[in-house]
Amino acid sequence: MFPALDTRHARFRAFLAPAFALTSLVVLVAACDKGSDSPAPAAPSTSAKTFACPMDCEHGKTYPTKGACPVCKMDLELSKEGHFAHADHKPKHGGQFIMASDNFHHLEGTLPEPRKFVLWLYDNFTKPLAVGKTTAKFAVMTKARSKGQKAEYADLDMAPGAEPTTLVAALPENVPWPVQARAVVTFEGLEPLTFTYFFEKVTTEPVPGAAEPSGAESAPHTHAAGDTKALPTERAAILAEIRTMIAESRELLAKSDLKSIHTKADRIGRLATALAMAGGGEGRMNKLAKDLDAQGDGGNAPGVTEVLAELEKDLATADR
Repeated sequence: MFPALDTRHARFRAFLAPAFALTSLVVLVAACDKGSDSPAPAAPSTSAKTFACPMDCEHGKTYPTKGACPVCKMDLELSKEGHFAHADHKPKHGGQFIMASDNFHHLEGTLPEPRKFVLWLYDNFTKPLAVGKTTAKFAVMTKARSKGQKAEYADLDMAPGAEPTTLVAALPENVPWPVQARAVVTFEGLEPLTFTYFFEKVTTEPVPGAAEPSGAESAPHTHAAGDTKALPTERAAILAEIRTMIAESRELLAKSDLKSIHTKADRIGRLATALAMAGGGEGRMNKLAKDLDAQGDGGNAPGVTEVLAELEKDLATADR
């Protein structure tokens, strides 16, 4: 009816067709670009956290969540790259290895020379720690107790050693054997922590790759993470608590719970040192405490029985 008008519309549509095609392409590209900017859905995590007892009471058993060890009641520790905190308490320099009551720091005390005490610092994965702002006081027995008198101690400062992870004390010439000492260490931001050491001879730096001598005494160590209770200072109170620790060790022995005896052994060792400072009479208790720890760790019930009997003999002598 209106041929001229239809012709104009057809020409107009032909003119706009390329524009519509271009616009559609731009919109499609924009939509794709917008989609690339949108974050992709997060893939579900496949890395599971693993927790275990820091004292390895259950011999490698792990848990997927935090909690407490059903044996020693300590908090379970998170593993790192397959390694667990407190899994390695073996001395690295032939000394005596102690875990601090803050459940993080570890210290190894060595006596490489008769008049030189070296303290090595580690973290909870037994990795060396730089001394930094750590300070320490050192007390060493200079005169053994004589009847009716207390032992005498020299108070010394500790200075950074040649190794950046060590503190060193120079002992006086009149230190008797066995060497009994106490280090009071202050880590930055923490209250002072006390560590006791007992040496019957100088320590020997292990040779890398060399096998341990057959029949050699196991390196002494201490499990002290849960022992934050203050030590008594009066002789009678010290003796009473040692008696309690022996009785509680016998209870654990009766239950065949030998792995938990280390807590009692550690406490007996600390009490023996406190007894020496309070007037003596500790006899072989410090050494026997280490033997008790080793026998319990090894699951040796007859050995635990024998050591407890020897401790009772020393306790009876000290009571007189």
